[in-house]
Formats: sequence, structure tokens, C-alpha cells
Amino acid sequence: MGHGNVLAGKSTLTYVVLNRKDAGIYLLRAPAFAAAGQPATARAFITQPKEQSIFAETTAQVSFTKAGLELHFELPTESVCTIIVSQVTRVQFTGTVPGVTAGQVTELAVLATLAAVTERRNGEFDNRTCAAWSRVEHACGCIAAMLPIPSQLEGLKQLILHVAWGVANERAFGRESKDAQACWERFHTQRERLGMSKDLDWAIFNTAWAVESRARLGTEDVGGQAAAQRAEEHLRKLGGRSTVVLPQKS
Repeated sequence: MGHGNVLAGKSTLTYVVLNRKDAGIYLLRAPAFAAAGQPATARAFITQPKEQSIFAETTAQVSFTKAGLELHFELPTESVCTIIVSQVTRVQFTGTVPGVTAGQVTELAVLATLAAVTERRNGEFDNRTCAAWSRVEHACGCIAAMLPIPSQLEGLKQLILHVAWGVANERAFGRESKDAQACWERFHTQRERLGMSKDLDWAIFNTAWAVESRARLGTEDVGGQAAAQRAEEHLRKLGGRSTVVLPQKS
């Protein structure tokens, strides 16, 4: 990531987080925000309807790294958390152009595949499906904030979604199904249109298959392990996970 200049003016950043899963410690990142001249502070409030607890104040740790603002906080299950971060400001990137790495792209492929597989198993409106797609959108927002032109991510995002749905539809309906074939046709059309590294294309493809296999059969599944190894080999050929793939070199 390149260095940034802080824009004038202070602001407040607010997150509202819904947790329908197990209790745990969570991390949120906001790469486009920095401290506005003094340490930022965070206040957090948790509502647990089943416990009849409403807007109870809790703690959230805020820090700033090279990746931008980071929030660490603990959430009980079946809760809503509101986090208010004061003394922050947007960052305008100048000088060295920030970029998105191959590792970040494959992590997005992991989230998108999990979301597509979850939707095929549980339906579009299931809470688990909604939570999975929310994680995809959050990751997309964080990645887009690292680009001088956020819309540069859109083409790559579409490529990843075609792969995620191709895997989910093929597993759910079979290789010859119209839904699966349509996704794979769109995947190949999109990768030709983007003209990115073939190793990146196939790292995304194999990552998606590894995620699906492990979600269905567990981490010891031989097919999933083989797909993960193929993905890592393509990443090595590309130069490793830290290789910047967006913006593309001219």
C-alpha cells in the first residue's frame, strides 16, 4: 500500500454488526480511514434481545496500521453491536499507487465460494447465507479502498463470482446442468476480457474448488487438498501471494 495524505476535516465512523453465529472475537478493517491528528477512540454498545439486554456499553479496541483502521471487539451470539469511532478521516492515496495482491484476491474467492455454497444448501434468505454474503461485501469494500479507482475491482469481482457460482451449481446440479455451464462460460469470457495472468485465473479457480471440497467433506479431503496445492502452485508462478495484481502494469 502507498503512503496517504489525510484529507481535511474530522468525522465519525459507525459500524453496526449483526452476529448470528457463535460468540467470539472479531476484526473489522477500514483501509480508507486514518486518525485525524490525535488518537481515535471507539465506543461500543451491544444489544441481546434474548437476554433482554439493550444497548449495553462494552469495549472495542481501535488501532491504525499500514492496512488502515482496525477494530477488535468481542461479540456474544445472537447480538447486535454498534461501534462508533471518533476522530477519523478519509485517506487520499498519492505517490506510490496502492494495489491489491494475489493473496487478497484468493481470500475474496474463498469468501465468495463459501457464500455461494451456503446459498445453494440453505436458500437465499437463510441467516447463514445473508451473513456469508455480508462478509463478501465487506471484503470487497476493504479491497476497493486500496485502489485509486475503486471500480477497477469490479471486473475481477465478477470473475470471482462466476467461479464461485460455477462450483456451487456444478456440485448442486451436476456438471452438465445449464446453470453450471452458464457460469463456466461467463468465467472463461470474463477472464479473456480482463486479460490478467492465467496463473491468477487458475489460482482463483482451484481455490474455489478447494473451498467447496473442504466445506462438504472436511479438511482431510484428498480432492480439496489437491485443489489447494494447485492453487498455491499457480500463486508461486505468479510471484507469491504478495504480488500486486491490481492495478495492472501497463
